[in-house]
Amino acid sequence: MNITKVTIAIATIGLFIGCSFNGQSAQGMLKPPGSSQELQRHGVLSITKNENLAVATLTAGSLHAKISSFVIAANNYENMKITNIQLAKIGIFTHLDNVSLESNGLVLGVAPSLFVTPNNFNVNFEMQAGTQKIFDVYADIPSGQTGTVGIAVTKNGTKAVGSTSHLTLLFPAADVNLQINSVVNYNMLTISKSAISPQGSIPLGATEKVLASFKLSATPTENVQIRSMMLDLSSNSNATGPQNTTGIMECVNGASCDLTGTIKVKINNQTILSTSASPANVANLWNINLLAPMQFASFYTIPAGTSVVMQIVGNLSSNPNNIAPGETIQVGVKNLLGLSAVSNTSQYASSGNLVQGNIMTAN
Repeated sequence: MNITKVTIAIATIGLFIGCSFNGQSAQGMLKPPGSSQELQRHGVLSITKNENLAVATLTAGSLHAKISSFVIAANNYENMKITNIQLAKIGIFTHLDNVSLESNGLVLGVAPSLFVTPNNFNVNFEMQAGTQKIFDVYADIPSGQTGTVGIAVTKNGTKAVGSTSHLTLLFPAADVNLQINSVVNYNMLTISKSAISPQGSIPLGATEKVLASFKLSATPTENVQIRSMMLDLSSNSNATGPQNTTGIMECVNGASCDLTGTIKVKINNQTILSTSASPANVANLWNINLLAPMQFASFYTIPAGTSVVMQIVGNLSSNPNNIAPGETIQVGVKNLLGLSAVSNTSQYASSGNLVQGNIMTAN
């Protein structure tokens, strides 16, 4: 009889495994054998790899590529507020940049970079009892490397507070390794100075003049849509007024510039970007150190395995006080952003390097 009582007591009390409180690890409780009643007195989170996301071949230089995905599921006892999720990079790739932790499109936290050393993402995420949520990890993949890369949710790195128990609990009991992807190093979009880019002289007062031409080429494997870019226009103009010292297209007394009217970006006679050359735009448009990428008004898709010529078209001032005969201008493009049609990843053409057209001389 005494033995029976002891057996009942053990079944009633249950067995704690890997559980402690006051900020220590807590993994939950086993149900008594054969019992239909769960005796946990606090919430429990389980963290698993999202099996619906397959491993992928990623491209070095890609921006905001989906690296890994995981699922957090809460038991039925109480709502829980997740306050921290700790992630680490795995694989032989050295690091990831601009790492973003997201759930259903909501950005929960961002880290400038992620190495092998774990990084804490301070979040404020409510988990309802008995529910589960999917969490995705996005990152920029540095150019020039190949290998494997993935994410791990680190042991005891996810912190949550129970709404009823008020306990601070840590999960998971061991590292959870997520998808480990391969990284290949190739440019899905390249840009170079076109062989037909104009050179030589350009008349003062010339209108709708092609200032530079660039060859854009898409990878043989998928169509690429170009979406935004940065322009750089340099001049050795010695006209009266502020002198060009930082690659800014010169304006005279803040009133007029070497270029006038409208600057256009064209492909196959289709204008995909049109912007004013007015002085108000100069500092933001032409200074490569200040410029935010300009999004094309009409995205242009380059078919897989083909090339197109992109032209920068503008009007040269006729005022010799702005730009005088013998002075030069040069147009460049940087951070031309492409979006692949199949893998849905973004990448800067030619790793975002500045590509310049020929030097043009005013006459």
